[in-house]
Amino acid sequence: MTLLQFAGSFASSSVFATTRGWVSSLISMIRAMLQAGSKNAFNAAIAEAAAKDPMLAQAMAARGRPFGKPTAYDTFEAATQYNLRDIVTEIHTPMLITNPDDETFWPGQSQNLYDNLTGDREITHFLREDGANFHCEPMGRAETECRIFDFLQDQLDQRN
Repeated sequence: MTLLQFAGSFASSSVFATTRGWVSSLISMIRAMLQAGSKNAFNAAIAEAAAKDPMLAQAMAARGRPFGKPTAYDTFEAATQYNLRDIVTEIHTPMLITNPDDETFWPGQSQNLYDNLTGDREITHFLREDGANFHCEPMGRAETECRIFDFLQDQLDQRN
């Protein structure tokens, strides 16, 4: 049996554990509902908050879409389960991790991922002064892609 090993990979605006960004943003009353397993009360509270704040409703829909869950409670429960803590030492592919200034969704998590990986890794910082700050470096895509492809090319070159 032949095993496929990737030459390299990258994590853009890395997420080590979604719990930090998701649960920490909840007010204490709603967080308590989630922690107690009060599904109906939690869903009602989130629906009420979303009805009052269209931006919140839009953000919840966009951030919850990857989980594909039917309710806010189910989505938050899925988000709390997503973390790399127990498997990060199993990642052996060389990794490039992007770390922009002013990360809005996952502040500090790129560095956390870097610190916990045990294999070959690099972290590349994107600066506000270069216009490449914020989540996924939206105004610095060309620079981001250049660094990612340079890293991947370096990994391929090392294999030849």
